[in-house]
Amino acid sequence: MKKDQTERSASIFGDESEEQIEQVTESKSEEMPAEDRKRLNLLGITIGISILIVVLVLVIGVISGMQSQKEEAAQAPRESTPTFYGAMEDGDIQEGSITSILTEAYYTAENGMWVTVEFYNDTDSDQHISKATISLYNEAGEEIAKAATAGIDSKYLVGANSTNELKIYFKPEFVSITDDPLSMIRSEITVEHEAR
Repeated sequence: MKKDQTERSASIFGDESEEQIEQVTESKSEEMPAEDRKRLNLLGITIGISILIVVLVLVIGVISGMQSQKEEAAQAPRESTPTFYGAMEDGDIQEGSITSILTEAYYTAENGMWVTVEFYNDTDSDQHISKATISLYNEAGEEIAKAATAGIDSKYLVGANSTNELKIYFKPEFVSITDDPLSMIRSEITVEHEAR
């Protein structure tokens, strides 16, 4: 008797389970409307593109950072590099014009050179220095370096009757002597400027 009851319970349970499985299967197999599928596909594409953009921005940022670090290392002062220091003196000033004096020069780790030029504006109006061409010569008259600035920021001004400095980097290809003691440098600096 117990055996019959167990079989009945099992068959009743089994029948209900099959019915439930069929109902679940039927509800899942109902098709999604075409418009909803398009929206879902569009959402997937949008998310994919967004992730791709984020990854690209991160990769570009890392590469840029590495490039900046490499440039900074190349432009850092060379270990125990000699440094030239100069100063503007009263006799150097050209009345009613712009006077340029080399105030500092030193080699970089990868044979470039940093120079600092001081401009004195002896006019009654602010002056924008738009270009500077700089030639440096050692005591023997040999050219150490020569370069022209590509374009100086339009906001860079030398105020009327005042001074301003500009630090300029010479890439290694513009430095012809990389081992001069820099004890004495003669400079030729020409500038293009306009009143502002």
